[in-house]
Amino acid sequence: MKIFLAHPESNRSKMNDETPTNLDSLNEMSDAVCDSIEVNNILDFIFTRDRNNMLNVIASKLKYNGQLSINGNDIHIVSSFLDQSLMTLDQVNNSILNGKLSIDSTSSMITKLESLGLEIVRVSIDGTEYSIEAKRKAPNE
Repeated sequence: MKIFLAHPESNRSKMNDETPTNLDSLNEMSDAVCDSIEVNNILDFIFTRDRNNMLNVIASKLKYNGQLSINGNDIHIVSSFLDQSLMTLDQVNNSILNGKLSIDSTSSMITKLESLGLEIVRVSIDGTEYSIEAKRKAPNE
């Protein structure tokens, strides 16, 4: 099963073999049933205190060798863009932080994913947004 989690206001469209899912439905799913999970900026709309628990739930739904793709805005890059006057505070508030309850950094997200036993496969950054691909390792790996 391939699923994707996206904020309701996201313009992300469903791919052929994917099932759109919300966080409540994810909690009700059995563990280790997903070949692929895409998390499209939805963690930014969760309070910081709840993010680690949600990452635990997401990781638990992956089968062995299942793939996780996760993205969000990097607080360090946003701060750097502000410091270098590459973005104004209004631009940050309106386009990046608008309605969000938390923001992470690429390095801290990598650390969190690795602490859940996931292997980081690829990391990329585009503007202020990070994209991380990870897989759930099989027990013998």
